[in-house]
Amino acid sequence: MTAADAYLADCFARETPPHVNELATRCQLPTAAFSRGFLFAVGEQPGAYLKRGQVQHAAELLRTTNLTMNAVGYAAGFGTRMSFFRAFRRATGKTPQQYRDTFSR
Repeated sequence: MTAADAYLADCFARETPPHVNELATRCQLPTAAFSRGFLFAVGEQPGAYLKRGQVQHAAELLRTTNLTMNAVGYAAGFGTRMSFFRAFRRATGKTPQQYRDTFSR
């Protein structure tokens, strides 16, 4: 598990949104240096990586639990219902409910 994945898991446990600057601080690097290094090592901006991790976690919860949409959003570290729905739809092309419905049939 990478430091970014461990950080995401911690955010999910606390139900708090991940932030690149907080992850950089955990890695004991200035945010700009961390972002450059992350992009070089992973090939993706750290913010995009964290958002993708949130959406993946939310998708897993939608497939495997009966949590409400709000509970799924908070459990995946989204600060608001609107930010959850917006990010999920941008990433998957479906609303969270549409996504869940494809697995409950």
